[in-house]
Amino acid sequence: MLSTAIHEFFDVSIVEAVYGGGLPILPRRLSYPELIPAPWHDCCLYDDFDGLLVHLRAAIADPRAPPALRASMARFDWRALAAVYDALLAEVGSG
Repeated sequence: MLSTAIHEFFDVSIVEAVYGGGLPILPRRLSYPELIPAPWHDCCLYDDFDGLLVHLRAAIADPRAPPALRASMARFDWRALAAVYDALLAEVGSG
């Protein structure tokens, strides 16, 4: 999946696509460097138009995300976050 976004806070569609096995091609700005773990910045994040083209060519050759990158998105899975949200809401409710 490709993004050329100029404004983005948290891209749920990117998380879902990577979790599903897609290779992201994202600008090295906004929330993307925080969303994509550092070991995959070079294969997923581009700095300029030339970098975008390099990443697009690589993705055409192999559009699959590395399994470990896919697994890194599991931290956003509802099954992982539900208990965290429940605890935070209970804390706010008791205060």
